[in-house]
Amino acid sequence: GHSGFYKEAVAHTLTGLRYFQEAGVESFLPDLYTNLGFLQIELEQYEDAESYLLKASKLYQEPLPAITELCRLYLVRGDIELSAKYAEQSLDVIWSSFINYEKEEIARLCHLFARLAYQNGDRRIALRLIEKSQLFFGQLGLWHEWNRVQSVMDQWEQSPCESPLTFHAHRMNELTQFVLLLDAMNAQEIIHDRFSALLDTRVLYARALAAALGFDAQEQQLLVYASRFADYGLTAVEPEVVLDPSRSAQASQHYRQHPLLSVRMLVEIDVPEKVQRIILDHHERCDGLGYPHGKTSAEIEPLALAFALADDYATGIALERRLHSEVLQSMSVNAKHYDPTMLETFMDLFKP
Repeated sequence: GHSGFYKEAVAHTLTGLRYFQEAGVESFLPDLYTNLGFLQIELEQYEDAESYLLKASKLYQEPLPAITELCRLYLVRGDIELSAKYAEQSLDVIWSSFINYEKEEIARLCHLFARLAYQNGDRRIALRLIEKSQLFFGQLGLWHEWNRVQSVMDQWEQSPCESPLTFHAHRMNELTQFVLLLDAMNAQEIIHDRFSALLDTRVLYARALAAALGFDAQEQQLLVYASRFADYGLTAVEPEVVLDPSRSAQASQHYRQHPLLSVRMLVEIDVPEKVQRIILDHHERCDGLGYPHGKTSAEIEPLALAFALADDYATGIALERRLHSEVLQSMSVNAKHYDPTMLETFMDLFKP
């Protein structure tokens, strides 16, 4: 059964941990301790799980994975207050980091937040969160986790919460905003069957370019944030226009309004103002031929200039499925669209 699998996984992980420690390689230790904590929770070895996860939380620069599992550990043990404490810690870091995490990590967070929202008596938010969790696990083909979530939902149908938890009102507001961000992510993914790949590719190269250009960590994070949500406005545009904006002058004009629509739709989620500026300008071009306002280089948000390069490359590779060399050649031909220093730096990313 699963118990034998988890015990074998613990043995292999401990072996790996020992090898890395003997080699003096510490970068993998937080992940290994977190994995051990996860496995020990599954084996109901809660003291060992706690020990590993606390070690991991101290070693991570961004401890969200370990905090998530600590939250789950205390929830499984029935220590609702301590679980809520770690849930609050995760909310403190999630706004700056959750868009960098894998979908599986987000699915686990949704599951935990759902259970805590349910304990808090907010059934509506709890159901929305747990449905998100099940959606993500299903998309990933993690059917064991999918069934576990379904079991929780079935249990909620049969019996109401009997031990309510008092979660601060502002924390519940943050959970609501978290759900809205997930709604935005999910909505963009159904625009096109390759849109998820576009977003991942765009984030990857936007971050790499921003780092190469010397933008600080906070600015890099804001650019990643914008890269994830810049096309939310396309979900309010007719599908036939999104697929072929050149079909008519009216369709093209409608399509060119999507940066404005994205900003308007994201206002309710309290997206940072600078992220809004990046999104608003992400289709503006240095030669004034962009949209929606036809700005020139001096008027465009600098991070949006970096975004434009990552976006055009990602669109060519992920959506249009063009060759890497062909996309770079097209960008070189249209060099007037871009900031020259940024274009050169972007091209340098691909040099050996």
